[in-house]
Amino acid sequence: MSAKQNKDDQDPDVQRVRNTRAEIARTEKQLAQLRKQLEDDVRAAVTAPVGGKLPYGRVARLARMLGYKDSSMIYTLRDNSLARAGQRFAQSAAKDDKKPSAEKSDGRPGRMKPTAA
Repeated sequence: MSAKQNKDDQDPDVQRVRNTRAEIARTEKQLAQLRKQLEDDVRAAVTAPVGGKLPYGRVARLARMLGYKDSSMIYTLRDNSLARAGQRFAQSAAKDDKKPSAEKSDGRPGRMKPTAA
């Protein structure tokens, strides 16, 4: 049976199917990255500057531009981006917690508390 399977693997039609599946996987990965980028861009577009306001109608214009019937999808995109940012922050904080703690130092850079021998 392995000889038949080996022959099938070398068949041009099977190779074409395999190549098409690989191309689909690459394209889906790229599409996922583009979706994340769109979410981040939408978040930046609908986040007012500190102490400022968004221009009147910006969310509605974005919704129309992206082909959405209402603005709820814009807020969903923004929320997805914020959730990812929160996860990145939590992962970064977890990595910082794994580093040697500041309790071991005596407050001066490059110095450690003397230990009793």
